[in-house]
Amino acid sequence: MNKCKTLIRQLLCGLLCLGLAACQPSVTDDKRAQQEPRRLTHDAYIWQRVWFAELGDAIDSSSQWLTQWRVLVAQLDGNGAWQRSAWQGAPLRMSGLPLVAVFRLEGNLAMHQRKQVIQQLVRHMKELRASGLLWQGMEIDHDAASADLQQYALFLQELRAKLHAAGLYPAISVTALPDWLTHNAYAEVEAASNHVVLQLHGPHLNPGQIFDAKHAQTWVRQLAARSQRPFWIALPNYGVRLHWDAPHTAARVEAEAPLAKKGMRMREVLVSPRAVQAFIHQLEQHGAPPNLHGIVWFRLPTARDQRSWSLATWQAVLRGERLNTALYAELQPAPRHPGWQRLQVQNEGVLDLPLPGQVLVQGECSLVDGEADLRYRVEESLQGGLPELRFTRRGPEMGRIRAQQEFTLATITCKDAARLRLIP
Repeated sequence: MNKCKTLIRQLLCGLLCLGLAACQPSVTDDKRAQQEPRRLTHDAYIWQRVWFAELGDAIDSSSQWLTQWRVLVAQLDGNGAWQRSAWQGAPLRMSGLPLVAVFRLEGNLAMHQRKQVIQQLVRHMKELRASGLLWQGMEIDHDAASADLQQYALFLQELRAKLHAAGLYPAISVTALPDWLTHNAYAEVEAASNHVVLQLHGPHLNPGQIFDAKHAQTWVRQLAARSQRPFWIALPNYGVRLHWDAPHTAARVEAEAPLAKKGMRMREVLVSPRAVQAFIHQLEQHGAPPNLHGIVWFRLPTARDQRSWSLATWQAVLRGERLNTALYAELQPAPRHPGWQRLQVQNEGVLDLPLPGQVLVQGECSLVDGEADLRYRVEESLQGGLPELRFTRRGPEMGRIRAQQEFTLATITCKDAARLRLIP
């Protein structure tokens, strides 16, 4: 009988241990969670200070693929002056998405009057609450030096306390730089916020370019290993012009505002949509950390924004579509001018493309008024006994043709049917 009782006790103890082990998360479970494919959510920054009709159109056509808008509300410049954005409530309300108010703080916070900055931020949030829109959080975008992270954490703590004292309880997010992750004080910044947005783009992070997938993968892994808090990653869909005063000098970056200075060397740098899409695919299919919640795009493209991807390209990346290309030349009758034809280049794909290197028109054709698009030079010659008009792009950085768009290269007249050839 005693042997029987002992056997039963051993059996019950074994079952209990198995049950407890099953309830405990294991390293294998964590690895499996990272390896299971999953779709990341998408947010977008609305960074325009002046709102045009094209911005409202972009909001309307993009909302269905996004989770929330992060709207630049105001910016504190390096001299301590605030610049407000002229955001409009109607398109944001129509989108139906939650909103995050973003505040860009330039310079060193130690140079500003901290109490005045916090008071102004609280005033901004009170005004937003009175707007009747769905403002769910606020984001502080401040490029603090690594040595100043502890002071930055104290600033965030004081900001939260003042917001609560005013009856405001927004979730506070901060934009984090990759070099913060190696400093002990980063934990204090993270603890003072609800979540972080890890910035993975910019020439200051990736010299000579805007985005580097290998660097980005490393930074994502660093943050995921360091913290269990939720985080987002900021990805780019834009380009910049880099300027050099002389060889081996630091580049200056031209984004929205032009840098007009003679004697500077320039180079256009644009993020590849295919490279960013491949990075997202790699994360989603082979190892997005469990605490990585989604992507924040910088920035919402518009038809006016010539240094961003087109809306068609960006939305194709959001949907995870194949980025097909379809570029060709065609002749169309010129309105109100019988016998005249417009030589056009059409981009019917979803990927923005460089202007073609050459467009050849084989046939007895001539330019109307001898004019063509200024980005091309024109030559007349005989090829294989046939007359030919050759349009050659003047340089490698002479512009792009956006997805689903066309441009007219020249107006010509032809005595017979012409053959067209496009050379990338």
